[in-house]
Amino acid sequence: MKQKIKVFITKNITKRFVRDIHYAFIRRANENGYSVLDVAPPHNQDISGYFEHGYTGMGLDAKSIDIRHDLDTFPYPVPDKSHDMVVMSTILEHLNHPEKAIREALRIARKEVYIALPVPIQIYEEDRGKYGHKWNVPRNRIEKWLESKGADLSNAERIYVLTPPAEYQSPVPFYQKILPRPARFWIARMFPNKLGYWAWAIKTADKP
Repeated sequence: MKQKIKVFITKNITKRFVRDIHYAFIRRANENGYSVLDVAPPHNQDISGYFEHGYTGMGLDAKSIDIRHDLDTFPYPVPDKSHDMVVMSTILEHLNHPEKAIREALRIARKEVYIALPVPIQIYEEDRGKYGHKWNVPRNRIEKWLESKGADLSNAERIYVLTPPAEYQSPVPFYQKILPRPARFWIARMFPNKLGYWAWAIKTADKP
């Protein structure tokens, strides 16, 4: 019985959790053979070498930039259906027009748009500059907010990212240091301000 419970947890619960926000979409792209357009790559880390099937970074301030472009200026200088996967990881909350960015991602992606957001989205005092958060969205409104911006989540796969990169954790919640992954998730559900990130993989084609 214990073994059956362990197998159930492994197959049905922990596989939905990802330790790191970058690893989540790198693994997904490599496992599916996707070429990637990364909209706003991480500013302090060059991740381009981790992708096995092609990588293009687009933005202004990052180490993995191939296309230098203001992400609040539309349309994006990328052809229709030119990449298998478009990644928008922790960028929509920084844009004045996230609905236009999502529309562009759906135009460019052949197979999938991957969106990751902090939960909840909050504007902090230090965020009120040009590159800070532009939106306040509580945890229970995140998906409604995304759908209002044009993201169809009806058939999307939702992924929970438990341990964001260290630069986003100040201080690191104690339960992320000492507890196993499933326990961290359920504690985070009780204290949603500590949850970290959710991600959605939105299919843009009938077949992967």
